[in-house]
Amino acid sequence: KRQGLNRARIDELADFLRGDFDLVPTMGAILTDTYAQLAELTREQRGILDVIDQSPRLIVDGGAGTGKTLLAIEAARRLAREGRRVLFLTYNKLLAARLTTGAATEDYAGELVVRNAHRHFHDVIEASPLADELAQKFDPEKQESFHVLLPELAELAASDSTESRFDALVIDEAQDLLTTRNLDALAQMLDGGFEQGCWYAFLDSQDQALVYARAEQAALERLRQHGVSQRLVINCRNTRPIASQTALLSGSKRRSQARVGGPPVEYIPYREQSGWGGNLERVVNDLRREGVSPGQVSVLFTRRPNEAEAKVLARLGMGPLDDETVPLLGSSALEHITWSTASGFKGLENDVVILAGVDNLEKDWFRGVVYVGMSRARTRLYVLLSEACE
Repeated sequence: KRQGLNRARIDELADFLRGDFDLVPTMGAILTDTYAQLAELTREQRGILDVIDQSPRLIVDGGAGTGKTLLAIEAARRLAREGRRVLFLTYNKLLAARLTTGAATEDYAGELVVRNAHRHFHDVIEASPLADELAQKFDPEKQESFHVLLPELAELAASDSTESRFDALVIDEAQDLLTTRNLDALAQMLDGGFEQGCWYAFLDSQDQALVYARAEQAALERLRQHGVSQRLVINCRNTRPIASQTALLSGSKRRSQARVGGPPVEYIPYREQSGWGGNLERVVNDLRREGVSPGQVSVLFTRRPNEAEAKVLARLGMGPLDDETVPLLGSSALEHITWSTASGFKGLENDVVILAGVDNLEKDWFRGVVYVGMSRARTRLYVLLSEACE
């Protein structure tokens, strides 16, 4: 006998034809999708590139994740394509190693030299008659060797050498190099100096300047007298949860605007007596089960691990980030997870970051290091902090 369908029968048939299900995307899909959204140039960044084409001297100030390094290397490449000899300087050795690999993929009409600043000063002196004096006085254990001796001898060496002269200068993470001595040395290496030469300085004058705390206001004002200043506020590296939590923990006064959503930041407290080792192992094992590539994960520390902590990292199959592994960050070619201090990771980034050993949120220096460490993460961020900080 023909019967009409009631609500229960309609639901039964609908469930048979199209059952309910939950979509659970893989971690790899989340990382890929988020990276694609973050990688789009913002209107703000395109505006900076327009200014670069119009102005021979420019200061770009912005917080972490606003694209300073991306714009700096693009500015250097454009100048080298025009046939100029360009010096690209950064304070961070690992960042210099990574950018050197990227810059080498293109043939330029001119020349693009990517260097860590101290290494460059050292090489300029070594090629001069002052090499013997450097060998006698330089002590790698003394900060004065890096911040006084190297720039002073480099200034003298460059003043007598045409080979150390460049047509253009690009400085990334400039807040770590802004001292009068460094600028005096660099002025001798730049055709026209800072007054008439072609130069671009990219810096974070606020939060990241706390880490090394070497920026001199007089040096910054010296640049401002001769260059145009621009600001960056759009965060194109971090998701909104990462950007907001980074600002909260670090006490950042910047209000950068993140564009892309993402998973929440995971805070994992540990007891001071037992340390972060067990929690780190659990997080790493979870990521491995989810199929995340080792190259997509970076473990960062507020300070360098001691001997006992280094053994924990070795047991977990992790190795320190160095000149050989840094070009492989983010790729499947890296076979093990790498670790670094947060300060040593400045200018770099990765899909997943685990910041461990956060045991102080009171002092400015610690908050600066936390800011740098947390802001390195593009998509997933885990913070292993002591119960006292929780």
